[in-house]
Amino acid sequence: MRTVLTLAGLVIAPLLGIACSGDLPTGTQALKPNFAVAGSSGCYTVKFTTHSVGAFPFFPGTQDGDLQGTHLVAFAGATTPAPTGSTWNFIGTATFDVTGGIIPELVGNSFTVSIESRNVFNDPDVFANISNLRARAISGVEKANLTGRGETASDMSTVDASFNGVICP
Repeated sequence: MRTVLTLAGLVIAPLLGIACSGDLPTGTQALKPNFAVAGSSGCYTVKFTTHSVGAFPFFPGTQDGDLQGTHLVAFAGATTPAPTGSTWNFIGTATFDVTGGIIPELVGNSFTVSIESRNVFNDPDVFANISNLRARAISGVEKANLTGRGETASDMSTVDASFNGVICP
């Protein structure tokens, strides 16, 4: 068995050397990413703000920045969920109607994302959506991975948030 493996190695090794010659990276130049390939993904990094005025569970509003237009946030359930300790968690959807911004494929169209919001009470008059305002694509785009932070008035009538992330139309 050892003889067969040794003979196979002697026959295959030169063939591998011929097939791989010139294909091996040399120096640090080969370690650099190919941005021509990465930039052709069709995805956009975005940063935008939202301003919503409404009453739970519906918050219509506008957005500005890399994504411009109007939106409607609709939290799941018809009643306000009870807080758990100092946090209050919401889930729902947000539909964005895009009228401008950096993604030409979305202008004149809309897309919908799921939205999760973890709210932490940090002031008697305001509670903040701490680091866990997260949105993921449902329809209208291939991918939307957005995170954000916002503040909601204690009467829950006004929500101002900033988002950043990636959208692939």
